Amino acid sequence: MTWKQRLLLMAAGIPTVTTGLLYYQSLRYIPASLAIILLFQFTWIGVLIQAISKRQRPDKVTFLTLFVLFGGTLLAAGFLEQGSDKFSGWGIALGLMSAVSYSLFVLFNGKAVTSAHPVFRSAWMVTGGLILLCVLFPPTFLFSGLIWGQLLFFGLLLGFFGAFIPPILFAIGVPHIGGEMAGIIGAVELPVAVLMSSIVLHEHVSGVQWFGVILVLLGVTIPELYKIKLTKSRDRSPS
Repeated sequence: MTWKQRLLLMAAGIPTVTTGLLYYQSLRYIPASLAIILLFQFTWIGVLIQAISKRQRPDKVTFLTLFVLFGGTLLAAGFLEQGSDKFSGWGIALGLMSAVSYSLFVLFNGKAVTSAHPVFRSAWMVTGGLILLCVLFPPTFLFSGLIWGQLLFFGLLLGFFGAFIPPILFAIGVPHIGGEMAGIIGAVELPVAVLMSSIVLHEHVSGVQWFGVILVLLGVTIPELYKIKLTKSRDRSPS
């Protein structure tokens, strides 16, 4: 790879840092089950970003998707049961900003130097994120002795499962399936995260909220299912 390509990959890796920072900050103000639901708004945000970049008005399927996602979010977040006044506006804003950052990550991952080997792509993207992280938060803990406490254990877990494995898998898969399908497959994360917040963190998740999660998953899959239907109809039509 040329240095121009390396710099491009490093820039594409910046959203991996901003997504994590915004998401973890939102957890200070709102429950984890709500934070992950807000993060999953990257599905329609990504569609909106692509529509703006291509200067194309979203079609009827996109509007239907947005409607389903919005309704599912209201139910899954518990707004209708508890009222919006019980949730932190700042925490919700941070969660939505993490969704914007994650949608940029998916978009850049599918377009940045796709000809390079996935391992090298991932390595340079993580390097770009590391540089930004060190600028924002100088790693003084490396020399103060703080790292040898619980920080090392949880840091290794988060680093391996959060910063190492996902970028490599994304770098391998996204160029083959596209950003839209990646968003659909990644939707499996939502029910798993809500389930873990209920089991591990003992957060209450009602039946209405689970129904909202199902609606969000449906909204995520609608655009790609429509594309699959169009592709099949074109294949069946005579040339």
